[in-house]
Amino acid sequence: MFLDGFKNIKVDCKISTKRNNKMQIFTRKNKGFTLIELLVVIAIIGILASIVLVALGNTREKARDVRMVSDMNQIRSLGEIFRDNNETYVGLSADPSVVILAADIAAQGGTLSWSNLTVDAYCAEVLLNGGNYFCVDSTLRADNYPTNPICTGAVQTCE
Repeated sequence: MFLDGFKNIKVDCKISTKRNNKMQIFTRKNKGFTLIELLVVIAIIGILASIVLVALGNTREKARDVRMVSDMNQIRSLGEIFRDNNETYVGLSADPSVVILAADIAAQGGTLSWSNLTVDAYCAEVLLNGGNYFCVDSTLRADNYPTNPICTGAVQTCE
């Protein structure tokens, strides 16, 4: 049949019981990791994790500042809507939408300050986490300042 051709094939296997000392240097008997190898890998992972955490700390602060700047720009837009609806800026800081944005600014670590709200003018500034200030006013000015911008003048502008 089909297997008749395979009857005359002989397989010769010899297993050597002698140990070659020279080959044992380059081969490993055990297939696991040593304690030193594991400790080195853990140390490398720890160093990389600490580098990433330091980099992320600064990024989080910048993200909070960007969020506060966005909130201030929304306050500026709400101020114009409030003025169109009420023909005054008086009461802007008590508007429910502005109160929510002010609470979000406080949650991000900022300090929101209002100048005297008048019929024709307002000025609001926030101290950012990075130490800079961001100011918006009724002249639609919105900008970063390295020092505290004082809302001055009859028009209440950031300067």
